[in-house]
Amino acid sequence: MDDLPKEIHQKVQKLAAKGDSFADRDRFEDALPIYEAALELLPGEASDWEAGLWLIAAIGDALFHSERFEEAVERLASFSESELAVNSAFFQLRWGQCLLKVGKTDEAAIALKQAHAIEGDSIFEEEDPEYLAFFEESA
Repeated sequence: MDDLPKEIHQKVQKLAAKGDSFADRDRFEDALPIYEAALELLPGEASDWEAGLWLIAAIGDALFHSERFEEAVERLASFSESELAVNSAFFQLRWGQCLLKVGKTDEAAIALKQAHAIEGDSIFEEEDPEYLAFFEESA
């Protein structure tokens, strides 16, 4: 995976930071269009870029916290099988949580097991206890 051109990388980082500042204040609906704008700056397929993964993860996270689970599943699905996503504990956590919320329990179990394999129990520390309980039941 090549590096983004410096000018694009800087613009993407600036927008992502702005989106993160909204997300940090639980203003997820305000963060979404900013993350989307950053994603649109990526040349070609977003999945070709590491920045694409963290932007899609941020979008999925914002949709998750906005309880827009179906939309989150749709957005995260575009990256769910990429090597970057498979190796990202945070991506797998949000992917699994969203899948669980839409009733796709078998797929959710796989994603949450992957998140746990990467980061251990700590991946669930700041999450609702329902996800750790589901993970333990499905293990």
